[in-house]
Amino acid sequence: LGSQLNYIPLQQVLQLYQQQDITKLKQLFAHKSVLVGTVLPFEDRHYQPVNLARWEHDNANFVPGVLIHAQALRSVLHHGFIQPIPKLIEWLIILAVCTCWWLNLSLGRNVLLLSGLWGAVYAAHWYLLNWGWYLPPAAIALSSLGVLAGRLGYTALLLLLERRRLKGVFSGYVGLNVMQEIIHGRIQPGVHGQRKHICVLFSDIRSFTSISEALEPEQVISFLNLYLDAMVNAILQHEGTIDKFMGDGIMAFFGAPNALAQPCQQAFAAAKAKLVALEKLNQEFAATSDFPQLKIGIGLHVGDAVVGNIGSTQRTEFTAIGDVVNTGSRLEGLTKQLGYPLVVSAEVVAQLNCPEEFDALGEVPIKGRAPMSVYGWPKK
Repeated sequence: LGSQLNYIPLQQVLQLYQQQDITKLKQLFAHKSVLVGTVLPFEDRHYQPVNLARWEHDNANFVPGVLIHAQALRSVLHHGFIQPIPKLIEWLIILAVCTCWWLNLSLGRNVLLLSGLWGAVYAAHWYLLNWGWYLPPAAIALSSLGVLAGRLGYTALLLLLERRRLKGVFSGYVGLNVMQEIIHGRIQPGVHGQRKHICVLFSDIRSFTSISEALEPEQVISFLNLYLDAMVNAILQHEGTIDKFMGDGIMAFFGAPNALAQPCQQAFAAAKAKLVALEKLNQEFAATSDFPQLKIGIGLHVGDAVVGNIGSTQRTEFTAIGDVVNTGSRLEGLTKQLGYPLVVSAEVVAQLNCPEEFDALGEVPIKGRAPMSVYGWPKK
């Protein structure tokens, strides 16, 4: 409180007394509190946050002790010492700050809110200080920071749990790799697609209609689920994307949404894994159930296709569209006619670099397009 203090040297006071200059002495000391002390440069010096000595500029914050007494006396004679605000008020302010927990704002708005709150707290701190009240800004600021950090952490936890829930629920509909792309924002909502170089796989159970006729509907569902689970695992283990199930049929592709260096090799490995899985499944059927023995046909073709969200604004499907898809389906349809479980196009064999594993079947008519060279596996 108040401006810097000055002092009158004792020698000057004694001189005025010897000269009997009573008028000057009254002018200096009448109706005033007078403190006597030393102002030596190295004696009785104490650090203060402000410089109380008007006559000093060097080491200004190390002031004589008598000035600290003078400052305390001046505070008592005017507004009294600075007092902390009542604890109840402090806790009410902190409680009001904690209500920000329920404001589910974005990070940017939370930072703006926090900045505005801190500015208001420090402005109130300095205003109240001038009236002799101390509002502890650090406690309130730390409380608000704790509330913000807690809210952001809680929101992040909820988002993580929601993401895991959505991943668990929807990955069964769109495929795990597609779900990962959606979660990371690389597949945006809306109807759109991109040209991708992919290898398409189609597979189907031979004589499925006659098999399903001999089973009850519930048995058909159970039978299909066991079959599809084994086939899907073989595809996913080789980084394939399940496009759709068409009854007993499966459409999958390799090279999208995650690009693959060798999509044909992955697709060929998945096809062989499907046949191995089918053999194990047939062994289980023979040992533990009344389900019939299965045979499947698989077709592979490679080329460019448009991959993305296809459909309408109300209902979309992540799929692949193009001639490569139609041709892959036609190759799968040739497996029964040609007597091979796996039929692939010449373009697939060229990228596999292992023609010795295939039987060249020559040019075969393909429904809806010109004849093309196809190969059968395994070699007979």
